[in-house]
Parts: sequence; structure tokens; C-alpha cells
Amino acid sequence: MLVIIVALIGLSQLPPPEHSAPESVDVDLTPAATPSPEIPDPVADSGGPSTGNADESSPSSAGSDADHCDIKQAKYLGAGGYPDWSPTGELLAYHQKDADGVYQLHTMRPDGSSDVCLTCAEHPGAPRVDRHKMMPVWHPSGRFIAVQGEMDDHPLKILSTNNLLSEFLINGLWTNIYVTTPDGTQWYRLTDHLNTKADGAMHVQFSADGSKMLWSHLVQPASSTLPWGKWRLLIADFVVNAGVPGLQNIRDITPANALFVEAHGFSPDGRYILFTGDMENTHDWGHDIWKMELATGNLVNLTRSGYWDEHAQYSPSGKKIVYMSSEPYPTAFFKTELMLVNGDGTGKRQLTHFNVPGYPESVDEKSMPTRANWNANGSALAVTQQLGDRYPATNMWILTFNGPCGG
Repeated sequence: MLVIIVALIGLSQLPPPEHSAPESVDVDLTPAATPSPEIPDPVADSGGPSTGNADESSPSSAGSDADHCDIKQAKYLGAGGYPDWSPTGELLAYHQKDADGVYQLHTMRPDGSSDVCLTCAEHPGAPRVDRHKMMPVWHPSGRFIAVQGEMDDHPLKILSTNNLLSEFLINGLWTNIYVTTPDGTQWYRLTDHLNTKADGAMHVQFSADGSKMLWSHLVQPASSTLPWGKWRLLIADFVVNAGVPGLQNIRDITPANALFVEAHGFSPDGRYILFTGDMENTHDWGHDIWKMELATGNLVNLTRSGYWDEHAQYSPSGKKIVYMSSEPYPTAFFKTELMLVNGDGTGKRQLTHFNVPGYPESVDEKSMPTRANWNANGSALAVTQQLGDRYPATNMWILTFNGPCGG
């Protein structure tokens, strides 16, 4: 969720630990092939926390786009966060806290079976077992998973499993970008951020052809004039040579006057990116969803709502965008739903009803559905549900539509 934890204003004044640079990563590479296999529909049986509606399905009808985008079934997957579909649809990558409170990288099948922890044992080049590995994203080729990895050494390392501090880390503080193979045995660090100041990476995203990487870079901590800190929006070529991934041609594409920018991803054709930005905020919580044309830098504010809008993702067809918003609950705190708009920002509708009785996804606890990732044919979303009264606890769901909503 939004980087509320960057409000550790005094981080940059803490005594710095000793910082050692890693071995350099070879970035003189050539792109890997990126096949686009067809993804099967997920298993979407109901279950999970007490809802009173777990076995209900939305009325099904055919024909209209709105009907296709009604949620037919909701499957509860358990505790964890940021589930992302593999290109074949056979696996989800996600993070989950272990018994010691450390976020570990896992994979499982969409029906919740065959769970494997990829980082519960040491691997050469990986973050330490007792360091957080978070927010996984599959490369479109299926050859790699990108994650944010906590630095081995930083000023508050002895407190990193504290719930509040772990949220600082998941939101980019003192983290680097890593990629690993799907079995978790081979690791490659792509960035070398500093642990001597507020620095780190957040919200890594790949283009649909796998040739580009987008992320947000923390450059200043929060202060009285920077309530969310200061961030830069970066893009680079993701390249692979002899099986070794790296970054090339890193560019800063931050819009003028932007202070908070959170990367959300690419349009399917690679022409546009989505991000959350504060360039037209009317108050500190009024971030909007923005679209940028990469060739020209032209910007479009897609929401301009005055509400808390975040976590936008293009559908596989590019015709739809799903995002999180506080708009349904303007007077509530830590209570949101997912919204759906057309690719140009028109046709807005409320997609989920986690906080409203009588829907497949309804739950009894105040909720914030945040990140939602589409499967390849646009028939389902893998969703992170933040628990408003037990922040920062999260659950995971698969929401299946009546039809090919995003296809």
C-alpha cells in the first residue's frame, strides 16, 4: 500500500553502518526470448475467512461488458501478499511471513496446493534468510522472478521483523532489486542502493515483451514538506546474456513537479505506463492514477478524483485498468475497493465489494483490496487484501469473472 511508513523522518540522520558494494553485475547483455503461452483459467472454488457469503456467486448473464466483469467466484488462498501469475498460469509467486516474521518468497498452484518456500534456505547471491524478500513479479518468459530484497546491513536491521518497520522495507526502504530463477536456486542483484541514507527500490514491473523494467526509487525520506518522501520513476532495458540478467540504459522518467511516484506497469503494447502520482494532489491522500506515453512523455490523469487511488494494472487486452480506491468510503480510513475503468479512464465502476455483505468476496473485517494482477486471458485477478484493523496483515484471493473481463 501507499508508503505511509516513509514517515520515519529522521532516518537519514541515523549513524550509517558500514556499506560494502557487491560484485558488479554484467549489463552488456542481449534480450532473451519471451514466449507468450496461453494461460488456463484458475480453479475458483470458494472458502476462507468467515464471510457469510463464501459459497455465493454473482448472478450470471451474458453479453454486456459489465456482465463479463461481474465477479462470479472468490477463492481465499490464505495469508500472504502480492500474488502474481506465472506466464503459464500454473503457479503464483507471493510473499509470506515465516515464524520469525520475515517475508519469504513462495510459489504455489492457483488452487493453493504445492506450496514451496524458495528463500527459507540460503542460496548464493540471495538476500540472507533473515532478510525480507517481497513483492514478486514474474518475467514474461517465465525464466525469472523479480523481488525486492532487504539489504543485509542497514541502521535498523535488528528491528526489521517489527511489523511497522517491515512495512517500511516492503515499501522500498533499504531494498535492492533481485531476480531469481523459479526454483529459487540462482540469484542476481540488479541494483546497488545505499544503506547510509533513505534509499531503495519499490514496485518492480516488466513490460509484456520482457525487454523493459520499471520501478520507483526512494531518494529522500519523509519530512514536513515531503509527507511521502521523494521518489523517482526509473525505466531500464532488461537484458540477458548467457543466462545472466542485468539492467542497461537506466533512465529517469519522473514527471516534472512529481514527488511521490509509484510504478504500476506497462500497457500490453509497451507504449504506455501507469503510475500513482501526486502532481495534482488537492491533499496529502489524494494521489491519482496517471498514464504516460513513453515516446513523448505525455501525461494523462486517469482518475483526478481527490480520493486515494493506487495499484493500477492494465488488463491483458489493454482495454481495462483495475486499481484500488478509497472512493466508495470517503470518510473511512484503511477501507478501499477495487475499481475498473476503460483504458482511457472512462466507464468507471466499482469492481469489488469486500466491505459490503452479499457478494462472493464479502468479508466481515474492514478490508483494503490493494494490488490486483490479471491472469493472461483476463478472466481472473490475484488480489492482495490488506486487513484494515490488523494492519499490516494481508490475505490473498483469486477473483474469477463471469467472462473475459480483461481479454
